[in-house]
Amino acid sequence: MLPQAGGGPITANLLSTNLLGLVTVDAAKVSTTGATDPGSTNSSALLANVDVAGLVTAKVARSSCSATSDTATGAAKVVDLVVAGLPIAVIDLGPNTTISTPVGSVIINEQTGAPATAPAVRRRLSPSLRRAAKRGPRARQTATRAAGPQSITVTAVHVKLNVLGLATGDVVLAQSRCSVG
Repeated sequence: MLPQAGGGPITANLLSTNLLGLVTVDAAKVSTTGATDPGSTNSSALLANVDVAGLVTAKVARSSCSATSDTATGAAKVVDLVVAGLPIAVIDLGPNTTISTPVGSVIINEQTGAPATAPAVRRRLSPSLRRAAKRGPRARQTATRAAGPQSITVTAVHVKLNVLGLATGDVVLAQSRCSVG
């Protein structure tokens, strides 16, 4: 999370880690930047050669996002994904592509968010912007766009495990979050 005044880039890098023999990652990098005037944020997450208990592996899992008071966008890239021994071809898949597997489902380029809606924005307008919104359609459009909170969460790979109802869980690889407002 960025300081109230914005800033960055704030980055973190990790080389070759092994968590209890369950998760291994050769390299990880996360980065975020932001500004308050105008409000904007950019974030990214990258994993290289990740292995989650032999159940989920990928050579590369990357997500990125960007948000302003007007819009929020995201993207993901996955290379050589294997879930439960099954190679999953990932070639320019759109947001929220879901693939069923014998051990559950895999969502690639999962994108969730909370774009502004006009009624919610109007309640959050300052008194001066509310007055501007009452003056006419052009002022109302400007006021609504200026106050709109935007957010997006992008997950490169989200595995929802369900093995005969006996073993369930979630595996999330390379998640980025962006929010303004």
